Amino acid sequence: MSSKAWFKSAAPRLIRKFVGETSTGSASDANSVVAAQNACNNTWKRKRRSIEIWTTTCIVTNFGRMQEAQRVDLGRQKGGQQQRQQRQQRILDSTSRNSRSNDGDDGRFSGPNCSILINPANPDLSGPHKFPYFPKGGPEPKQQPQKDAHHIMGYVTQWGGMEVGGGMMFSAAVVDGMVHQLGGMRLRAECKLKSALAMGNDACPVGTSVVTSPGGPELRAEYDSIVHTVPPFYAHHPSGNVDELLRSCYRTSFELAFGTGIANNQRVAVPLLGAGCRGFPLDTAIQIAAEESVRWLDTTAVSSVDVNDEQEEEEVVAFGLLEDTVASKLVTTIEESSVSKQ
Repeated sequence: MSSKAWFKSAAPRLIRKFVGETSTGSASDANSVVAAQNACNNTWKRKRRSIEIWTTTCIVTNFGRMQEAQRVDLGRQKGGQQQRQQRQQRILDSTSRNSRSNDGDDGRFSGPNCSILINPANPDLSGPHKFPYFPKGGPEPKQQPQKDAHHIMGYVTQWGGMEVGGGMMFSAAVVDGMVHQLGGMRLRAECKLKSALAMGNDACPVGTSVVTSPGGPELRAEYDSIVHTVPPFYAHHPSGNVDELLRSCYRTSFELAFGTGIANNQRVAVPLLGAGCRGFPLDTAIQIAAEESVRWLDTTAVSSVDVNDEQEEEEVVAFGLLEDTVASKLVTTIEESSVSKQ
């Protein structure tokens, strides 16, 4: 998924929310594993699960849970007068642009407020730093671009340059690029360690997921964890089972994201996997996202709670999409997938 990161001040807008069922019962009604773990004076319940569809200009910077006061403090620390102005404008935008469905009980804007971000990564978790730009849809270039005189870019490359295949992408225009930019050297070092521990193998093979810390202070102020997952290149994967690999990205990401144990109420920011530099056709990426999110919504999530605790736990998958048309298409496809499973 791409990011219009230069429009960071625009507030996310909630398009639609799908809510799953919640039920409670005695420990004896739960499955044997859960029942064995629960004390006799506890009850079990399915956590309430929801899917939210949002439009946003940048899921990385707009979906975290940092409060506005913290953003201003961070801007002061960096000496960023311009950042403070952008954050102030964001508050104004959230007041004027968001629908009532975005308002909290006290009438103030309530954004995605996610504590975990799913990041479409590459197998070695290096981020897009190896190349100044790269071809959309792949394959990954085999070598660095060779400098040559060029009246626009300053250099061109033998692997396409301005005229490469399905287009060209820059690191600031993709989620992985923004994650590594804000995560800084600390995130890069953690990813390098995972790569080193893989001993010559991929740190995160295609179709799998791994979890790291957010790294540096900017990303850490927004998220507790980053779940990295590697979608396949749609037109350049040797096995050819690209749809199943993309499905596996969603399943393994959700397993890690909702199994971190950081908090009872988990909200996870999810881009449209595969639809950016991995080159999946938009309809295919939307169909898989819809089916896998509905599958997750219908899966029983059981937790043990004290009988005196009336607070309901919630798990939320929050999709952040660039365009209204894509968001509407995802909403329609989720509705169709939900009906087909009944």
